Amino acid sequence: MCITYSTVYSYRYVNTLICATMKKLGKNKGSATETSKKSDKVALKQPIADKAIDLIRAGNIEALMLMCADGSTELKFINRFHSKSGKTALSVACEDGALDMVDVLLQAKASVDIADQQGMTPFLYASLTGQLDIINLLYSVNPDVAKKQNLKGDNAIILATKNNHFPVVELLHSYKVPLEDRNAQDETALSVALKLQYFAIAEFLCAHGADINAAGINGNTPLIRSAFDGRVETADFIIAHAGSLDLINLNGETAAIVAARHNHRDILELLIKSGAQLSVQDHSQRNVLMTACMTGKYNLIDLLMDKSCLQAQSNTPTNLSIDIDAKDIWGNTALIYVCCQGDGKRAAEQYEAAEKLVRRYGAAIDSMDRVFNTALMHCCMKGHLELALLLLRLGASPHHRNIDGIAMRDLWVNEDDRRSFDDAVVGCSGHYMSVGVVEKPEWINHLNELRDARQATAAAVT
Repeated sequence: MCITYSTVYSYRYVNTLICATMKKLGKNKGSATETSKKSDKVALKQPIADKAIDLIRAGNIEALMLMCADGSTELKFINRFHSKSGKTALSVACEDGALDMVDVLLQAKASVDIADQQGMTPFLYASLTGQLDIINLLYSVNPDVAKKQNLKGDNAIILATKNNHFPVVELLHSYKVPLEDRNAQDETALSVALKLQYFAIAEFLCAHGADINAAGINGNTPLIRSAFDGRVETADFIIAHAGSLDLINLNGETAAIVAARHNHRDILELLIKSGAQLSVQDHSQRNVLMTACMTGKYNLIDLLMDKSCLQAQSNTPTNLSIDIDAKDIWGNTALIYVCCQGDGKRAAEQYEAAEKLVRRYGAAIDSMDRVFNTALMHCCMKGHLELALLLLRLGASPHHRNIDGIAMRDLWVNEDDRRSFDDAVVGCSGHYMSVGVVEKPEWINHLNELRDARQATAAAVT
C-alpha cells in the first residue's frame, strides 16, 4: 500500500483535531465540575437562614427549637439575613408578632440590634407592627435598642404613629424614646399623627410636651401644612391646642396665605375666627388678599374685605384689617393682579372682582407698579377690552405712559380693540392728554447708563 505525504498529513491533521477536541472536552468537564462545586458553596450560604424563616412563618416552633439547640450544625443561621427579604430570623418573628419564636431565638443568643438594608432592627419592626409584648421583651434584653432609627430617620415612636398603634406609642414614651426626633422628611411623631389625623395619638403627644408648631419641610408648621392640604379638622385640633396662627414658612407665608392660595375657604374662615393676622406679607410682600387675586381666587375677596363678614367670623376684628392698596416688591396691588391675569375664560369673574375692589372697597384705580403700569395699562396689554372699559367708567386715567414712554392706546395689539378704547376715552374725557414720560426711577437710570457705557465701549473697539 502506498501512503503519500498528503495522506500522512491528513491523518496527522485529523488526529490533532481529535486530541485537541478531547482535551477541550476534558477541560470543560473539569471546569463544569469546578463551577458546580463553587455554585453549591454559594447556594449553601443562605438556605439555612431561609429555612429558619420559613419555619417561623409556618409556626413550626419545634423544628426551630431543634435548629437553635446547643451543638446544632444549623445554629449558624441565627444572625444571617434571608436571601430575598434581607431580614434576620428575629426581625421576621418580630414583624409577624410571633412571641414564642422570638423567645426561642433570644435564648439562642440572636442579636437584637442587627439592622437590615433599610436600617430596620427587630425592635423597629415590632414597633411598626404594634407588638407590645415583643417590644417589652427586646427592651429587657437591651434598652439601647429603643434609640435606633432606620435609614429614613424614623425612630420607633414615629413608626408606631404611622400605623396608629396608640398603646405602643404610650409604651415607647415610657421608654424615653424622643418625641422630637425627626425623620428624613423633617417630620416628628406629632406632625405625622396630625397629617394622618390620628388625633388620639396627637392628644397624647401634645399632653407630654411634643411641639405642635415644629416646622417641617420648607418651614411649614403642621397648621400651614393643614392649610395646604385642606384638612379642616386637623387645623381645628391644632388651633385648639395652642398652635400658632401666624408663624411663617420659608416663603414668608402664613397659614391664611396658604389657605387663600389653595382656595380652602373653610380653613380661612376658621383662621379668621381664631384671630389670624391678615395683614402679614410674605417675602414677596404679598398679603392674603393679593395672593387670592394673583391666583384667581376672587370668591375670597368679600371674606377678606367685608367688615361685617369679618365681624361675624371673629371676636378680634382689629387684627384683620388689610391694606387694599398694599404693594408687593414689583409694585403690584390686588387690583393690578386681577387685571393682569391672562385667562380669557374667566373674564366675567375678573370683571366682577375688579368692580368690587374699586367700587365697594375703594381700591386706588391708578396705582402704578414699579415700571409705571396701571391696572388699566395691564388690561390693554392683555387685551381685556371689557375690563378696560369698566375701569374707564370707574374713573381710571387713560393718559399715563409706562416707563418706556409708551402711551396707553399703543399697548393694544388688536386694532379693533384700540379703536373701541379710543372711542371710550373720547366719551369719558373728550380727548387724550399728553402728560409726557413719567420720570424714571434712579435705579432704571443707573442701569441705562451702564448699558450706554457698554455700547460706547463696544463701538470704540470696532
